[in-house]
Amino acid sequence: MIAEIEDAQDRTAEWRVYSGPPRGPIEVVRVLPTREAWVPALVDVDGDRVLIVEARPESDGPIRAFLFDSVAGLVPIPWAKASALPVEISGGFAAAAMAGPNRVAVLDLATGAELATVSLSDRERGADLSLAPDGRVAVATRAGVTIAGPGSAARLVPGTKGLKRVHLAGGTLSGIDKTGRAVALPTGGGRITMLGPPTGVFVDAAGDASGYAWVANGCAHVAAIPVATAPTRPGDPCPTTEIAYAYIASTRLRGRTITVPVACVTAPRGVCRGTAIARIYEGDGKAAASGRFAIGVGKSREVKLRVTRAALAEFRREGFGNLVMDARIPHGRIGVGGDGSAELTVYLPRRD
Repeated sequence: MIAEIEDAQDRTAEWRVYSGPPRGPIEVVRVLPTREAWVPALVDVDGDRVLIVEARPESDGPIRAFLFDSVAGLVPIPWAKASALPVEISGGFAAAAMAGPNRVAVLDLATGAELATVSLSDRERGADLSLAPDGRVAVATRAGVTIAGPGSAARLVPGTKGLKRVHLAGGTLSGIDKTGRAVALPTGGGRITMLGPPTGVFVDAAGDASGYAWVANGCAHVAAIPVATAPTRPGDPCPTTEIAYAYIASTRLRGRTITVPVACVTAPRGVCRGTAIARIYEGDGKAAASGRFAIGVGKSREVKLRVTRAALAEFRREGFGNLVMDARIPHGRIGVGGDGSAELTVYLPRRD
């Protein structure tokens, strides 16, 4: 973990890197005072070893990298530089973003010798990758996921265009597709297994040899590797329905009716059902308007809400309404626009 430590004036005092086993203890393994002008740029873990890459604050500045473990301590990686930037380590290998030409390479961790290469276009970045202990690397490119390794040429895995947060474990490739859904497929290509529902609120993902985990729309999920079939989760507490609101929307009051656009991202039976609720911004928290909806997955529509008499009176006093959106959804949750981030402005009828 990289931590920025601030003083009482909110100025950066120092940078720290913490490491340790998941159950603890987590301890400080690296401290960088601001006067040294080096900042931890990324970290990666392989067993009890930590890769620490540090950079200067200026754009396109130099980098340096270290391996840390409890026995050897902090050991510099001599071949690391801005044009050979280590991103991940695994076993005796490192995956590095290389310049001149732009590519991702599998390097011998000790010597920096290049063992395999995935070519990239000039503007592509090779940061989204996964390195296996046998030296194979999977790299997300514009064309899809490319796999290469020592003694084997780079090859594009069919059906992986748009896949991100890729993870390579044995014969399985996992990642997040364009809909935000976690998926898995054989490294040689083939049938794609859906590991979870689509989402508009994907946060992050990670994996190891035994599984692939991802955080999306308020829940942490995990699927075992190798993946035989889509996982079943009886009694799963995670939401099975997800809707989305626009962050900024407006409507015109007609009598006691307003409308709000609602999108259905996913639902177990193909239809998002629930009640859209609007509350007055910085009000008492009570519902100012509400209306039921039933929307097919992948579709959106304007949902009618009935305004309470109290809210109507406030709209008329203020000359407009400023609302935040909420919802009641059986076993569901708001994705985009959740947590009070979706605002709805209500305009009153024009007076001639």
